[in-house]
Amino acid sequence: MKLTAQQVKAITEPGKYYDRDGLILRVAPGGSKQWVWRGTVHGRRVELGMGSVRFTSLAEAREIAFDYVRTARRGGDPRTRRPGSEAPTFGEAVESVIETHRPGWKNDRSETNWRRPLTYAKSLDGIAVNAINTADLTRVLLPIWHDKPETARKLRTRLGMVMRWAIAEGHRSDDPAGPALTAALPRHTTPRKHHASLPHDEIGEVLEIVGASLRVWRPTVACLRFVVATACRSGEAREARWSEIDGDTWT
Repeated sequence: MKLTAQQVKAITEPGKYYDRDGLILRVAPGGSKQWVWRGTVHGRRVELGMGSVRFTSLAEAREIAFDYVRTARRGGDPRTRRPGSEAPTFGEAVESVIETHRPGWKNDRSETNWRRPLTYAKSLDGIAVNAINTADLTRVLLPIWHDKPETARKLRTRLGMVMRWAIAEGHRSDDPAGPALTAALPRHTTPRKHHASLPHDEIGEVLEIVGASLRVWRPTVACLRFVVATACRSGEAREARWSEIDGDTWT
């Protein structure tokens, strides 16, 4: 059922209220009301924030929603900023974040390193920063999530900084790089690697090398000899107390 201007004004119960052409009135627990458009763009379901009810009437929101539907059906992307739109694109937001942090960087290399992971997010550059959702961020992270985990970690950090900048500047109220993104990404599983054991016939030689080194602290040498002699764990040897050692008993 379509909404009426009176209903939009009167509704206080948190939730989503549907109109037409993908237009949704979202009422937050705190009472704030936002317009949201939900539709299909290039075969994918997307949600696009349209601003507060305080500044956009029902009639205006319907016009915008209809324009989004028409743009999508013609093969366009309504998330791309149109002339007159207040929200910057993701690419423009990146430049603003860099300008903010540049004074604290040591040299040009710092900026180069900061930009490098963002090459994997080029598909976001033309999208308005208030139109990007968690699914968009997931799509740029997943291709490198397991193959390049360190780069993916850095990219996620950069994405989060840009989204939080957008919130601070008033371009959006939610953070698509927050808990929802954590839930959408698989866990990184790093296999545990154990130290290789030393062949028995090489122990004597190793003890001689370590004992002759001037760079190794003498108590460390003694601790190593103790571990070899007793076959205890390194932590047990390092944290041992004299009260735990009986020099008259052979074990």
